Amino acid sequence: MGLPSLFDYPQEVLLGISELLSQSELTNLSKACHALHSLIEPLLYPAFSFLWEREFHPPITELVLLIRTLLEKPDLCSLVLSLEFTGYGHKDEIGTCGGPDWTKPTPDPPPVVPMLPVDKLASAMERTGAHLPVINDWTVKVGSGDPEAAMAVLVSLLPNLKRLCVSENWNEITPFLEVLFDRSVCSPRQRSSQCSISSCEFLEYMRNEDNMWPYNGEDRGISGNTTAAPSLLYLPNIQHLEISIDNLMTFSWPCSPFLNPDS
Repeated sequence: MGLPSLFDYPQEVLLGISELLSQSELTNLSKACHALHSLIEPLLYPAFSFLWEREFHPPITELVLLIRTLLEKPDLCSLVLSLEFTGYGHKDEIGTCGGPDWTKPTPDPPPVVPMLPVDKLASAMERTGAHLPVINDWTVKVGSGDPEAAMAVLVSLLPNLKRLCVSENWNEITPFLEVLFDRSVCSPRQRSSQCSISSCEFLEYMRNEDNMWPYNGEDRGISGNTTAAPSLLYLPNIQHLEISIDNLMTFSWPCSPFLNPDS
């Protein structure tokens, strides 16, 4: 009598075995074995991390491919619980200044921006409650490979997002993510049906001190967040909040105008 096949075991056993594998092993197994793909796929989506180190080479290809998958398979959106956008200081096109290879140009071409289904992308943006001019600008920026615009789209798709970490490389100018923040602290009757940051329990939103306003960021078109940032304390499920605030010499909050979470 031959040894039993792996597929002779109940799905519960196969799932238990799969949960012991690393993320890379699960990815490879999902690609190699079509019979296990549907079982393994939910295990691939609870957490994602995107590292941006080289200034002109953000991980936009991987980011947009994930967005495309979620737009085409919306049932997977609810499985994503954690997003991390990491990177502390960019390497420019000639490497890290002062490093051993800083004089050597990087030969790599710019990253490829995959195409997204336009209708599904537009519908996802409309569900955020953003105004039409914002949506139009947002669409253009995503199509051109803007990392922050793509990051905001991904965040907007995730109704069960519990943890969001945005480090300084991703947090220079973030108008579209701030639209989601604004919608998330509005009263329940004003929230869109898909306001993912409302479910956040853990939020880290850090800005590089070189971009802080008004001393360094003003010349780069970076506005201060002194008034807006404390409104994140009103996120309905927040338990941990770590955020960089442009701290002026004179600071008071709330002040006029300020965001009223009940209006």
